[in-house]
Amino acid sequence: MNNPQIYASQGDSFVYKSDLRLLQHGNWLNDNLISFYLECLTSKFNVSNLRVIDSAVVSFLVNQLDEEDEDFQSECSSMDIFESGNSNFLIPVNSSYASSETFGEVGAGNHWSLLHIVIVEAQVSWKHYDSSPSLSNSSAASRTLSKFMLCYKTARKISIGNAVGEDIAGNQTDGWRCGWYVLGNCSRILQGQEGGEDGDGLAQVREEMEQFLKERR
Repeated sequence: MNNPQIYASQGDSFVYKSDLRLLQHGNWLNDNLISFYLECLTSKFNVSNLRVIDSAVVSFLVNQLDEEDEDFQSECSSMDIFESGNSNFLIPVNSSYASSETFGEVGAGNHWSLLHIVIVEAQVSWKHYDSSPSLSNSSAASRTLSKFMLCYKTARKISIGNAVGEDIAGNQTDGWRCGWYVLGNCSRILQGQEGGEDGDGLAQVREEMEQFLKERR
């Protein structure tokens, strides 16, 4: 790596030296660390038909792709996440996605959750795993789901049924571990388990994060 500020990388994801302080107790994970870990998980498990969507891609879809843009069709079609083999998606959701007004607002993106979408024969099901007992990210997840499905239908040029799903609340009691819950849920799902991380597996996720960083320096 030519950039001396880069600590580790996996695929298109980079962790910078300045990100490492966020691994300490009490700090909120940023998109660099979340994307890096998820890229490493995807490489490790390589689950057929399942795509983990990078948070930067999610942000672009939700906040920057405009369906009124004359290039909307071509922009959607050019994204490899909508290729025909993909029907199972894990999407990190940031609270700043709740509306166009909150995107980019300082302090707005203070919570992460995970949206799991499965599309089978034009039928859509989803589960939204929010570590907050109050489901504080439900608005952001709803907006993300709507925009993702619009882009999916546009790219694939198909009609699909209404999405059916549920919000699943977690048991997080602190104000900073939401990102770790997202990583824990992704790890469970990629290993063929149900989501619904209850916090017991987070120590293992942290150990795995440290191992990934060590191996990819």
